[in-house]
Amino acid sequence: MLTELRTKIYSIGSTVSGSQGFYYVSEPQDTNYPHTNYFLVDDVIDKQQTGGKYDNFILQFSLFDRRQLTNGNLIAATTLEKTAEELITKFNAGDLSLTGYTLTNKQIQFIRPAVVVDGLYWQIIIQYNLEYERN
Repeated sequence: MLTELRTKIYSIGSTVSGSQGFYYVSEPQDTNYPHTNYFLVDDVIDKQQTGGKYDNFILQFSLFDRRQLTNGNLIAATTLEKTAEELITKFNAGDLSLTGYTLTNKQIQFIRPAVVVDGLYWQIIIQYNLEYERN
């Protein structure tokens, strides 16, 4: 299930035109900017609800871009914000169906707007709640 879910997430996220790369967990060294990392915040949580079996995931996208060019000019977060909007649009419309499961909930749980990280990078965080019912 997890491999299939990661594959589905990758197939959607890798089509975002504003990102130079889309990586599971972390980017390789010397990766170009902007880029996006994604990961599951927690492992599968099984719970009983109304007699059915559900698997819940918190999925996080972390988008990064440079804050400063090599000549010292600052870069606005505008490009990264547009990339985040495109990712949200594609992810909301994307197919996350999994073999043996029905997707019962896909919603944004949290968005942290662009902030400066380590004085060098812009970062935007988007978290989704995904809930699947076993067939």
